[in-house]
Amino acid sequence: MEGSVFLVPLRNGQDAACVVTRHARAGATVGHFFPPSSSAQMVELAPGLVPSQAILVARFGDFPIVNDVWHFVGNLPGWQRDQWPSTKFFRGDHKAGYTVVYDDRDPSEVIAEYKAGAEDLALPKNDFYGDLALQTLLSEILRDLNP
Repeated sequence: MEGSVFLVPLRNGQDAACVVTRHARAGATVGHFFPPSSSAQMVELAPGLVPSQAILVARFGDFPIVNDVWHFVGNLPGWQRDQWPSTKFFRGDHKAGYTVVYDDRDPSEVIAEYKAGAEDLALPKNDFYGDLALQTLLSEILRDLNP
């Protein structure tokens, strides 16, 4: 499943792209999410889907994937797992934050947690989303990016 690309339906009728970067049998999944683009690009799995261009990195349950709620597009060409960081997340706020590190093979298993440094404030939030919450969050992020 890692390296697979799915289309996530948004509230405005468009689809964001999700590259699954970690997945465990228990259902915990990590994905990098990208803004909508033309369907032609999605079919070709454009090389523009690179970690640095993601608008969100999030942990979520695999319900929308295993139940075909999100449309499977294909596998990302040239997928290289080590190029998609997916184990460190930030919990807390700028005054009292922690870095949470998950097992590289199981994004539901915490293997370390320590007081975050200033560089950790930019890590993805340590939240766990359902598919509807993710669709709402992505819609809000895109609305804020394109007012």
